[in-house]
Amino acid sequence: MGVALNPAIRHDEGLLRLGIYIVISTVYTHVMSKRLVDIDDATLEAAQAELGTVTIKATVNEALRLAGTRRAEVVHEALGRLAAAAPFERDDAWR
Repeated sequence: MGVALNPAIRHDEGLLRLGIYIVISTVYTHVMSKRLVDIDDATLEAAQAELGTVTIKATVNEALRLAGTRRAEVVHEALGRLAAAAPFERDDAWR
């Protein structure tokens, strides 16, 4: 058990406890989930070579970051074209 700042608050096993309630868990972040996926070995090796990554985690995270960035750019460009279009041309875009 960690150092108690307040007798009612305990820090142990990666948890901040207030009495019997867990207030904060510091074991995993709230922005990441564990996934179990099948990954083709040849595809993984090719992606690692292309991205310059060593671990599976780094490779997957970089590939997802790149895909998300590209998608954001495509959406931004499409919205820019839509905003630049004349009003009567925009009417058809929503149909």
